[in-house]
Amino acid sequence: MRNFETAGLVERTVYPTVPPRVEYALTGLGESLLPSLQTLADWAINFGREVAENTKLNQRPAPVRLIKPA
Repeated sequence: MRNFETAGLVERTVYPTVPPRVEYALTGLGESLLPSLQTLADWAINFGREVAENTKLNQRPAPVRLIKPA
């Protein structure tokens, strides 16, 4: 999350409570990503199962170890 804050995508607000409370909010720059993220989410909903099936079908078996790890 700190990387997003440093990049200006989110702003972090710390409240002096016990226990400490921290809230994050999108900045204007972060909000500009929402249409692209929605497109990516829609793609994942439509094609995620196909990607998972392809991954499972195309996985290679683990190599046989001739020497036991120490």
